[in-house]
Amino acid sequence: MPAGPQPVPARITWESIRRLSSLRLLLAIALVALLASFSGRTGSEGAAGRSEGSARQADGTHLGLRVRSSGAADGYTLIAPEQSTWTYLVDDEGHEVHRWPSAAPPGQATELLPNGLLLRAEEVHDDGAFVGGKGRGGVVEAIDWNGDRVWRFAYHGQEHELHHDIEGLPNGNVLMIAWERKTRAAALAAGRDPERLSDGEVWPDHIIEVDPRSGDVVWEWHVWDHLVQDRDPTKPGFGDPADHPRRIDVNFTKSGHGAADWNHTNSVDYDAARDEIVVSVRQFSEIWVIDHSTSTEDARGPAGDLLFRWGNPAAYGRGTPADQALFVQHDARWTTDPSGALAFTVFNNGLPKVRQYSTVDLIVPEMVAGQYVIGDDGRFSATLQREFPLDPRDEFFASNTSGAVRLADGDLLVTDAPHGRVLEATPRGKVVWEYVNPYFDGNPDRVPRTGAGFPIAPWRLFKAEHYAPSFPGLRALHEGQGASG
Repeated sequence: MPAGPQPVPARITWESIRRLSSLRLLLAIALVALLASFSGRTGSEGAAGRSEGSARQADGTHLGLRVRSSGAADGYTLIAPEQSTWTYLVDDEGHEVHRWPSAAPPGQATELLPNGLLLRAEEVHDDGAFVGGKGRGGVVEAIDWNGDRVWRFAYHGQEHELHHDIEGLPNGNVLMIAWERKTRAAALAAGRDPERLSDGEVWPDHIIEVDPRSGDVVWEWHVWDHLVQDRDPTKPGFGDPADHPRRIDVNFTKSGHGAADWNHTNSVDYDAARDEIVVSVRQFSEIWVIDHSTSTEDARGPAGDLLFRWGNPAAYGRGTPADQALFVQHDARWTTDPSGALAFTVFNNGLPKVRQYSTVDLIVPEMVAGQYVIGDDGRFSATLQREFPLDPRDEFFASNTSGAVRLADGDLLVTDAPHGRVLEATPRGKVVWEYVNPYFDGNPDRVPRTGAGFPIAPWRLFKAEHYAPSFPGLRALHEGQGASG
């Protein structure tokens, strides 16, 4: 099998990882390195040999597999540690069954396609306009089962840069999230309040669809085409945001600070039946739905306005902080409720001192004749139900990244990203599978940092994905081609 990082010697418990504060992070990294030096196994990037995935710790707890009950779903979990150049596939017993090499850390998402290719966003360090951005990417690549890169799409520089999430489409194309740079002059011309330009420019998001066969952008949607502002009647999009809930208030900012990364869209998911896209917009604490059936030209006009938005009605002048239901959330995905009605799962991160706990929530929009409903109060109408945790003993706080996906049997696969933890919970909230990322480098000379330069825990993940044994993309694994071990 390819060389690469092996599980860290299991001397640091997951409970100690969970309790770490940011001020203790560097000490923990040094401790990992010290322990590694006294172990016969190594966590360094150049190590070789089969990964065990469930090494026992000194106090009896584990990195790798921690819980596996009879109710756990069969299948495989895909993880890409944020500071690693490797992507791992582990089975339901916590054993590594395959790995893929890359040239750089993820930026940020990875997924396995039905054709067996690994689709992976890659973080590119350059001197472009987006050096301070969190969740930077810049490149998307496809890697075959043998670790060879099949194609690569680069989209970064002075004017735009990919970040966070990607989504493979049924037609073989790929949706990607990107920033585009708007200068101070461009922002002011669009009606932006100069007091909300603390970084001197703004980076609105856009979604692009790329055809890997040609490398062409074949469809796109831009936030900047759907603005409303109530500051200057001589400038475009003038109007009361409360009267235009399908448009985006150019002067709404998280906490009013006006940072360049204005939207910070962190997930994209596609529904083929409706030909619609849902995105998670962190800085607005909302999820948005947009129409993918339009042409790029039509998407620039009213046909590209938001079909649905939910989580924080104050973002369009129809609420107060007391009405906020989502808090810097991640990973909005299409699903259904128990009755079969259209719904979304969302990882609702929470905020320190405001909502210092995390949940996985189910959002069910009110629909009439297949259309999203705006109620008499001027707000998009939906209900929210907590899906996890349901037992107070399972409560946790993941202040950033993270995700959740509904499995075929109705269970949830939840990623507690800051702690490197992935768990499976039943609809009744019982944790039937739990795994903690054992792949991280404890070298104190390599302090892990994000693309924006902030130190982070080396065990962190972005979000995990799960694949049933029958998933077509696992054909090579079942045929024994290139599997580890």
